[in-house]
Amino acid sequence: MRSVEEARGDALPAVDVRKGLISGRWTLLERFQSGGRRYLLARAIDGAGAMLTLREEQALAYAALGYSNKVIGFEMGISASTVGVLLHRAARKLDAGSREELLRNWRERRSMTTGHHPEKEQASPR
Repeated sequence: MRSVEEARGDALPAVDVRKGLISGRWTLLERFQSGGRRYLLARAIDGAGAMLTLREEQALAYAALGYSNKVIGFEMGISASTVGVLLHRAARKLDAGSREELLRNWRERRSMTTGHHPEKEQASPR
């Protein structure tokens, strides 16, 4: 954990943490003011601890069924390129270099956090 002061004089650490919050590399734990100054308490997220968004989870669930980005986009009501962006963001968060690795890492993570066993999933590609 790291506390970063958003002071007028030294804004670089604050900007770095804000960029990290936006990109998903940091998570905001607390924000407070003291003595006329603003503080952020943020924690760096490693790949295994990164939170996936609901839409990333949805896209991964469809991808795990063997659906193409085009079919996933149709099912989710978004474009195939947006599906690609969602899967790319998820791959960064789960430290995966390919779609297969992404799905493997996602399944492993789900089985650890929910007790869900991916080997019982039935693939039904469209």
